[in-house]
Amino acid sequence: MIKLETLFAEKQYSVELHKPHYIPLHWHQFYEIELVTEGTGTQILNGSEVPLRPHALTVLSPTDFHRLEPNTANGFQILHLGVAPEVLSEELISFFQKYSPPYFLILDESQSEKIANTLVEIQNLISQEDELSEAIVRRGIEQIFLEIMGLCANTPLPPPQNPQHFSSKFLPVIKYINEHYHEPIRRKQLADLVHMSQKYFGEQFKKDFGVSLFDYITDVRLRIAYSLLENTSEPIHCVIELVGFHSPSLFYRKFREYYKMRPSEIVRKYKKTGYNRTNEHTKDSPHL
Repeated sequence: MIKLETLFAEKQYSVELHKPHYIPLHWHQFYEIELVTEGTGTQILNGSEVPLRPHALTVLSPTDFHRLEPNTANGFQILHLGVAPEVLSEELISFFQKYSPPYFLILDESQSEKIANTLVEIQNLISQEDELSEAIVRRGIEQIFLEIMGLCANTPLPPPQNPQHFSSKFLPVIKYINEHYHEPIRRKQLADLVHMSQKYFGEQFKKDFGVSLFDYITDVRLRIAYSLLENTSEPIHCVIELVGFHSPSLFYRKFREYYKMRPSEIVRKYKKTGYNRTNEHTKDSPHL
């Protein structure tokens, strides 16, 4: 089974220089920035291949699945920032809800050097224990995300998931769904998070997102199911359980509505193309 990698024991952010030879399939419940400083290879990101080389920058959101495969035995050298959603401002999280990562950019040398220097400065400050250093770190993390978004201004971003205004009042709800999609989720639980009646909550959620609460949760579960089918050797019936569907018939019906194919076709597709569908991630595997 793919393991959800947790964040950090005390702080809600970390900057590290990794030199991995191979990173098996994994996912997190936090945002990531990865900057390749040495080495070449491939990142399998949500089932798609992304070429990696020096100055390649990737921004990942919670629930993105990825693994890294180097072209040589020397592996990669990657500057990595991980940050919990709670550290980021509501404005930035709201932007992510409208224009969802992952983002992938090939930077020029000056852009890459600037971001690398900022990450190293943040890394040095994280070791300090005073409140001022922590405040500077949080400001720096916010700034680096904004700088990357500025670079994305010249790169087409994915279309908004919802063209209407996304209200920050629903951030606790989205966070809860992302963390508990594999469990039964009841409207009352979510309505209580934002202190609304169930009826009013349902109306306001649909007004903000353009879809019902049920359809939103279904979308989250189906996207993760699709990635699991692409990237792992989990049997379909296990995937259904892993993503929180308690009715196989509902899963099959909704999957066909969303993707215009059966789950078994995903499995056959990647077997036919020779895609390396593995189930290799264990608690002792190296990871970012």
